[in-house]
Amino acid sequence: MSRYIDADAIQYRKVCKEKIDGSMSIEYMVLRDAIDDMPTADVVEVVRCKDCKHYKDNHRCYSRYSNMNDSRNPNDYCSYGERVDK
Repeated sequence: MSRYIDADAIQYRKVCKEKIDGSMSIEYMVLRDAIDDMPTADVVEVVRCKDCKHYKDNHRCYSRYSNMNDSRNPNDYCSYGERVDK
């Protein structure tokens, strides 16, 4: 199973345990460099129904591609999802 992480979100001061004088041990520098060298995963963030501008309080999707008779779970998603804040 693959796990995707946001390497930018890792706070190096927690991972690398900087010493009082600002230096880092070799082990932690190797770890930091290994994280930086990891390949980037090709992933796309999905828009869940609850966050989509086509989703209404009656649990229906009003995108032009949906079957409006079907109820949608708030955690569902589709390829036509668009965030409300767009």
